[in-house]
Amino acid sequence: MLGLRGRYESSNNVTNYPSWYVTGRAFDLILSPGQLNNKTDTILPLETFLTGELPSCSLLQIDKHNYNNYTISVKFLYAPNNTAINIIMKNIKRRYTSKNLIEMLKDIPDVDPQIFGNLTLNVKCEVIGFSSEKKLESDLSISFQHQCNNSLLAGIVFNNSMLFDDLTDLSTIQYKIRLANTKRRFRDFAQSIQPWDTTQLFSILAFSGPLDRSYMTGGNPGYWAEGFLTIQHALHLSIMDYFENVEGNVTNDILRGRVLKLKRFPFPPYSRKIIELGVLFLPTVFAFSFMTSVVYIVRNVVMEKENRLKEYMKVMGMHSWVDWAAHFFGNYCKMMITVGTITILMHYITENTNVLIILIFVALYAFTATYFALMVSTFANSGTAGFCPQYNTLVEQMTVMEHLKFFCKLKDRTWNIVEAIQLLKQLKLETKANNFAGSLSGGQKRKLSLCIALIGGSEIILLDEPTSGMDPSARHEAWTLLQREKKNRTILFTTHYMEEADLLGDRIAIMANGKLQCCGSSLYLKNRYGTGYRVVLVLNPKSSRDNIEKLKDFLTRLSDKITIQSVVGNELTFSIPPDEKSRFSYIFVKLEEKQSVLNVESFGVSATTMEEVFLKVNNIAESESGIVTVDNAQVLSSLNKLRECQNVDFLNGTELYIHQSKALVISKLLYYQAQLKQVLVQIVVPVLYMALFVWTATTFPDAQDQVPLIIDYKNYDTVDPANIYVNSLDEHLPQYASSVVSQWNPYTVKKISYVANNLTMANMTTILTNKCKNVRVKTIIM
Repeated sequence: MLGLRGRYESSNNVTNYPSWYVTGRAFDLILSPGQLNNKTDTILPLETFLTGELPSCSLLQIDKHNYNNYTISVKFLYAPNNTAINIIMKNIKRRYTSKNLIEMLKDIPDVDPQIFGNLTLNVKCEVIGFSSEKKLESDLSISFQHQCNNSLLAGIVFNNSMLFDDLTDLSTIQYKIRLANTKRRFRDFAQSIQPWDTTQLFSILAFSGPLDRSYMTGGNPGYWAEGFLTIQHALHLSIMDYFENVEGNVTNDILRGRVLKLKRFPFPPYSRKIIELGVLFLPTVFAFSFMTSVVYIVRNVVMEKENRLKEYMKVMGMHSWVDWAAHFFGNYCKMMITVGTITILMHYITENTNVLIILIFVALYAFTATYFALMVSTFANSGTAGFCPQYNTLVEQMTVMEHLKFFCKLKDRTWNIVEAIQLLKQLKLETKANNFAGSLSGGQKRKLSLCIALIGGSEIILLDEPTSGMDPSARHEAWTLLQREKKNRTILFTTHYMEEADLLGDRIAIMANGKLQCCGSSLYLKNRYGTGYRVVLVLNPKSSRDNIEKLKDFLTRLSDKITIQSVVGNELTFSIPPDEKSRFSYIFVKLEEKQSVLNVESFGVSATTMEEVFLKVNNIAESESGIVTVDNAQVLSSLNKLRECQNVDFLNGTELYIHQSKALVISKLLYYQAQLKQVLVQIVVPVLYMALFVWTATTFPDAQDQVPLIIDYKNYDTVDPANIYVNSLDEHLPQYASSVVSQWNPYTVKKISYVANNLTMANMTTILTNKCKNVRVKTIIM
């Protein structure tokens, strides 16, 4: 639009239009308003007769006899059918019948028939009467189904006062002019036929300046081009001829001053702005400006669910409606920027509209376009739990310190920045306090999640593998922090690190095959499921098989409760049960005495670990559930037998395609059986949409009769007062101006002001026109 600014924007003075004659005769069909070379507003296009090319769709029926001889057919229907009305309609027929229309143009003032050359135009008029309006409407409806090249111009219906043959009172006469239900000459920008709108008295000005400024007759809805004005004037004169009992002709009309001269009302000075072009695209831009916001809102909601941030905050004590309200108000505040921008633009387009009304309207539109269903609930209780899930539920656009502050207030706890800094220092995250969460490494994100669970002094802490993804150094830092914090909190955490469970857990629960197998302190579980103390003997590399057997015999003689666990290379491992703890000194002394004889280089002892306890509990659970451990040798034997099997002949060609198709069908059927609801939606919804489209296509609204528009000679009433300011030429001019305007609008002119002492009658029209632009008056007589 900026590129069109220099071409579109302009300042214009008072717009005056030329006048033209309305005769109420056949001349009106070809006379052009204003200048004769303006072929735009004629009822029948003059180029049809000057070029000899008949249009494909003409308002009336035109018959071409030769290159310069044409006949125009005009037909009127009327009701009711009696003597008086027949005489009036014969006068109508006489007015629209002409054997040589061009020759008779010499009787019309300011019209030169020589511009038509040797053109011959004959006009043939036909009037048909009906006994009732209902029969007339039926014939009109059938005839007007053909809009093009139809000689029928209008139907005329007289009121009940004209049912009698003898008419005496002119004031009681009323009539209806029934044109086609749609305009036959005027098209919109898409060249589609538009109906008459008799409910709207004045057109809406979408742009500055006069409406349809290129049309001398006022343009849309086309009272002149559709033939309404000439028919109305012809009826008026025909009724007058009936009461005066004269036969009207062109000469008598001119001599008696019955030729009407019309002129479009002048328009005051105006300026055109490029912003007016935006009005055409405003509804589309208005709708799409909020559609993009909806896309981003949906993306944010989906991303939050994907990161499981919503569930994380619900554990902290937040209710669902608070989360939805945050989405709503957060995005609505962003939309207020768009709302404010549109309001400013609309203010310059609609200068007479209150800015507050525009703002409220646009805000309500944005509200409804992005409305979320909010469930009203009670306020969330104070959060007493801290939660660190297995996944990192972090907002990448927030910093580390903002995370701690946000979740601390989410728990309804007092924000203490000293506490936050201490937590970060304990985990060596103080240097990342102002960094965005999206820039942290995996281990640092786990540290931040752990800090979020601990911030605010939550009494209950739930940790799901809090140290997963951390390096050994960071893991030990987390252990130190948890050991310090568990004094004043209740901490429940899950882990796969048995060392972590042994170090931090006061009570340890072991799950296997989805079931809780045991629960107790570390010492209790080791005593219950442990193998006691494990002793590892390192043998001399030169030791033989016999030396190992001698060593086993020696150990069993020391205690019959010693169990040999494994012999791997030069290492022999055996276990001593806890109840043999009193014999440890004796066993180790004997080992030292026989160390050289038994070829033992060194030996060490260790207690049972939690890993051993876990493995033993897992084996017990598998044995109880019927899970059998298969030996590797058995697996290798089975594989060898499979290799010895004969080769299988594979399908190919058509059989392969049939087999694959059958497999796909079976797969789909099994899927449909498992996802029955989804399949029903996929099948039923398209069928319902198709049925809806078919139903919509068959329920287009039919053509409806327009509301009658009554035309009378009453003053146009308005509640808007008009203030007319004129310059004073003499003491009589203000009274003259007041009487001129009040003659047509006696209720609108409230004040005449003296603003200067200089005025000429020449600019009187301009002043009245400028000051009366908001007052709807019928005419100003000077």
